[in-house]
Amino acid sequence: YFHNLQNLSLAYCRKFTDKGLQYLNLGNGCHKLIYLDLSGCTQISVQGFRNIANSCTGIMHLTINDMPTLTDNCVKSFCKTALFLEHLDVSYCSQLSDDIIKTVAIFCTRITSLNIAGCP
Repeated sequence: YFHNLQNLSLAYCRKFTDKGLQYLNLGNGCHKLIYLDLSGCTQISVQGFRNIANSCTGIMHLTINDMPTLTDNCVKSFCKTALFLEHLDVSYCSQLSDDIIKTVAIFCTRITSLNIAGCP
């Protein structure tokens, strides 16, 4: 169950799905996760981000860069429950709009670092 897991990088892993992320939400593991890197994991849907957000509410550092399929709704679903988020890196995510800045400003009150480099 990884009760004490704090750092998890799944960057560029393509073989897990939203169902795998659902296990984080169903069990009692990974609640101490503070660092998560999902860079390049283009298979994650909005529901996958909801599963992560619901189970890993203590995340302080989230990196989800280099994801051309990442949408505002994916980030919004995470930001609504990420009460401790301080660092958000969504660089090189071409689908994000100006709304992402508004979403972060409204929901992520502890944010100290936002990287939106390469987001047209």
